[in-house]
Amino acid sequence: MQLLFLNSDQETKLISGDGKMKLFLKYIQDSNIVTAIVAIIFAILFYNGTPHDIWDGYTYIDWVFPLLSTFTLGFVGVAFSVISFYKIYKNNTIEDLKVEKSQLESIKDVIVYLGIVFFFLVLLYVFGFWPAAVFFLWTGIFYFSSEKNLKSARAALTFSVIVCAFAWVVFSSGYAFYVPFPSSRVFM
Repeated sequence: MQLLFLNSDQETKLISGDGKMKLFLKYIQDSNIVTAIVAIIFAILFYNGTPHDIWDGYTYIDWVFPLLSTFTLGFVGVAFSVISFYKIYKNNTIEDLKVEKSQLESIKDVIVYLGIVFFFLVLLYVFGFWPAAVFFLWTGIFYFSSEKNLKSARAALTFSVIVCAFAWVVFSSGYAFYVPFPSSRVFM
């Protein structure tokens, strides 16, 4: 594939062997189309995650907000799909999701932070909330700090432990409030 971004209508008329892929890449650079796809995918995933027996008894009360959010997200996805199909029909798509070199550093930060969130979720399952929270705060603070050396790593770890200890006293010890945070599912 020689051309990643299509910039004019003349290039779309040159549809050959991989021309459909070029046309797809042109469409996927429109933020309305991407919003429609992502919203519908997440709505389907979240709806499939709800239990099927929620309408029995009063358990639906616990699922009112997640279901309302899922249906709202699905409605937004359908609305953006209608807008997108109209724009495709009128050949009026706007390529506003082009990535420039100056944005690559920000994209790298987002990917690294998604990795941190993924490891937080793994640690949450294995060790429980509080050790995972210390890891999450420590890695997030250290990664986004301007200086990356041993001193800033220790400062970030110290701050994370102090914040989590204070939050544990306030929310889990029962002195002020009691919030049941997830415990370890491996080391029970």
